[in-house]
Amino acid sequence: MRIRAGAMVVAALLLAAAVGSAATAKRPEVSLASSRAGAVAGRPWTAVLHVRGSRPAALAVTATLGRRRVAATARRAAGDRYRARIVFPAPGRWTLTARLGGKRFPLGTIVVRAPAPMLLVYPTEAVLEPSGSLLVAESGRSRIVRIDLATGRDTSVARIVQPYGIVLTSSGTLFATSESRVVRVGSGGGTTAIADAREDVGPLAIDPAGNLYFSTVARIFRIDGGTGAVIPYAGTGTRGGGGDGGPALQAEVDAPHGLAVGPDGALFVADTGNDRVRRIDPATQVITAYAAATRPAGLAFDADGALYVAERDGYRVSRVDRAGTKAVVAGTGVRGNSGDGGPATAARLDEPFDVVTTANGTLLVLQSGAAGRLRLVDPSGKIQTVRRR
Repeated sequence: MRIRAGAMVVAALLLAAAVGSAATAKRPEVSLASSRAGAVAGRPWTAVLHVRGSRPAALAVTATLGRRRVAATARRAAGDRYRARIVFPAPGRWTLTARLGGKRFPLGTIVVRAPAPMLLVYPTEAVLEPSGSLLVAESGRSRIVRIDLATGRDTSVARIVQPYGIVLTSSGTLFATSESRVVRVGSGGGTTAIADAREDVGPLAIDPAGNLYFSTVARIFRIDGGTGAVIPYAGTGTRGGGGDGGPALQAEVDAPHGLAVGPDGALFVADTGNDRVRRIDPATQVITAYAAATRPAGLAFDADGALYVAERDGYRVSRVDRAGTKAVVAGTGVRGNSGDGGPATAARLDEPFDVVTTANGTLLVLQSGAAGRLRLVDPSGKIQTVRRR
């Protein structure tokens, strides 16, 4: 009896151990098989999971960052491997967790970085297309490029030697300046010269009647929309700043870097060398000083008739209302690229060269230079850099 009792005890212990081992072997375990670098906010990232002790068709995966939460489904790939596609909406250190059979499995953390800024090489002027994409004259790469503002992806539209100015007609015809010429850009990217100034040509503007305006270093011309005739419009051909209050053709201008037609048909000139914006009356062609600015470049009007000025060397963008009151809307006046996510007036801008207004109140600021950037100021006044997603 003693031997039998002892045998029974040993047998019971062995059976319990076997059952425990089987239970342990069957207990599911989930771990992260891949922790590769390269997770970028806004881009898909694939998590590879090991699942042992179970073969579910799928399991839930969550990623959290503070109050942010992203859910994904991991599906079986091969063997004990499962894959989940995750898109992190913001940079930071995200915590990953899997859930299987009512149990949570911590997977660790993944560092997600912000997308790299979309960079341009010496961009000069930009124009918004009806589709919402932006066309940019990228002088440093001798091309006109289309930018998707949502993704930061760019597509070459035309190859043009050092383009500077760019405008789009209401019917969709694209014009640009290249070296000494004003050219029409065809749908296939080919160009046709419509004027040659025999010297470098800068910015372009267009009025509702289809008349084009372009400038050289000391003169401004108009191309008649009906006849194509090139007509001197302002400047004497000598660089200077005199002539306010008199005929524009008898006034001096100094390296205008921006032109824009106002709601009343007046031509506004960013008279860069004279640190001011000037206005040419459409009826009398009298030129007057409109606003002071530090090396102004690009100009744009909004739906209310307010003028926006990209002050290249002032490292800011200013708004001049119809009453002539000027206020800074972006930039601190100190050069830099900081401030994303905060108020635009607290951000630093690097060589703001052009400004584009949109129907919904968003402001697009084109920064030039060898690493030019495009920055967006939303209607609430917050600024972001367009990044390549």
